[in-house]
Amino acid sequence: MYMISAYFDKEASKEIERLIQKVYKATGNTFMIEHKVPPHLTLAAIQAREEKSLISAFYEITSDLSSKPIDIVSVGMFLPYVVYITPVLNQYLLDISYQISEQIKQISDASISKCYQTMNWLPHITIGKTLTSSQMKKALEVMMNNFVPFKAEVCKIGLAKVNPYEDIETVCLYP
Repeated sequence: MYMISAYFDKEASKEIERLIQKVYKATGNTFMIEHKVPPHLTLAAIQAREEKSLISAFYEITSDLSSKPIDIVSVGMFLPYVVYITPVLNQYLLDISYQISEQIKQISDASISKCYQTMNWLPHITIGKTLTSSQMKKALEVMMNNFVPFKAEVCKIGLAKVNPYEDIETVCLYP
């Protein structure tokens, strides 16, 4: 399994890390801390056998991308154990999703997870994961008391392997 993810400017990353730390301190849940999960927005989860073709597609996807802002506006949860913040699904994110889809379609042994396909994708930035029911309640309380909508600049796109996590390629979107 591979992921293509967006990474953010320093200020937005600091804000996301602050929220992750607050949830960790309130719940005692160590998943995000132990796994050193960086602030990111997963754009696609991809099954592929041949990494070389995926890398070529990644560079096609990122060749015309530029850094753009997104508005992170809300808190949500995937029951039973994930709390996240979410951006507005704007044209910029839709275009990236579409570009990824078009490039991955051209790889015979690759497919995008159904939860990350264009128009079937809920963009989210995980703040807490593997939370128990009582931890979820505490995490939501923390988010209610600490989350304020903010802007984030998408400044980097990365391709990584998962389980175990390993960065493969990264493209900086700043000129």
